[in-house]
Amino acid sequence: MDAMYVTIDSLPGPESVPRIRTERYVGDDNGVELSDMETDHAELVRRIYALLKDALSTLESGINDADPLWVSQRMKQARFLEKIQHFTRGLTTNGYDEKRRATLRQVFHDLRGGALTVAYSRIQLAEMKGSEVEMSDVYGAFFAVRDHLKIMRNCVVDLDPERRGRDLQRRTHSASLLREKWENYADDHARVEYYSDFDGGLSSSCLEFSTVERAMYNLVTNALSHTADGRVSLFVTVLEPEEPENVKIATANFISEAERTELERSFGGELGRLFEGGFSIGGSGVGLSVTARMVSRAYGLESLRRAVEHGYVGATIRAGEFVAWMHWPVWQD
Repeated sequence: MDAMYVTIDSLPGPESVPRIRTERYVGDDNGVELSDMETDHAELVRRIYALLKDALSTLESGINDADPLWVSQRMKQARFLEKIQHFTRGLTTNGYDEKRRATLRQVFHDLRGGALTVAYSRIQLAEMKGSEVEMSDVYGAFFAVRDHLKIMRNCVVDLDPERRGRDLQRRTHSASLLREKWENYADDHARVEYYSDFDGGLSSSCLEFSTVERAMYNLVTNALSHTADGRVSLFVTVLEPEEPENVKIATANFISEAERTELERSFGGELGRLFEGGFSIGGSGVGLSVTARMVSRAYGLESLRRAVEHGYVGATIRAGEFVAWMHWPVWQD
């Protein structure tokens, strides 16, 4: 396993993905309200949000003062990792009726995981480094915490109405923001190798960008949790170089022989069905179905099955690497 076999020029998936939807999809229908949750769950969500806001302030101060050791010590004193573990452990759908459970499973999954998983890993790594902590660790944690605050406002529409209102305002976000946070990413478990030929417009607002990132973080964290050699390749490439219309975001990681056997036994040559939910190795199977749901809505597809069948999302194994991908329409202001 000396090199990754999949390259940006050999990614699987279709060469074009027709967009049926005419208006831009920003993800404003993705969330629930606090009143949809039990009182104790709503309080946990508020406490996670408040904790992350405090963490963002600490990280920002550390960046301004170029003092990574102070940040690490401050986060440890605040018991950030311990509190996050405690709060997220309580977000379960036990006790909800079937209809609400189906909706809240996806929301709670993304509130507990996604960018928060990355933030936790970066802050944990910073603590482990002790006096050797670096500014790159602080920047990595900052980006992840900031992302998760946006994702939380995406998931829970009335969590912070004022900031969500600002998230909805027209503002182009480019794919270069992905390069900023994923290039040279590493935690105590794995590292990401970022490859991209596109830094153009990807979303029309903060809210849409948080929708893209909800979908993307589920791809990346899935790859990080299953990599067999501590490496993940992350690709961002445009399908139409001359006149960009669609971007493909893909991950590639080597998997163990046991995982490969289990995937092939369960799905044969139809690994894309992972995006339809209900199956995962060591997980709930919710994450990739969230990705498929958002991609489906962005392109105006009527079902996750159609998204899988036509390659808007997909997965395959090539030379020992598990490759998963999604697409998103380019934004041109």
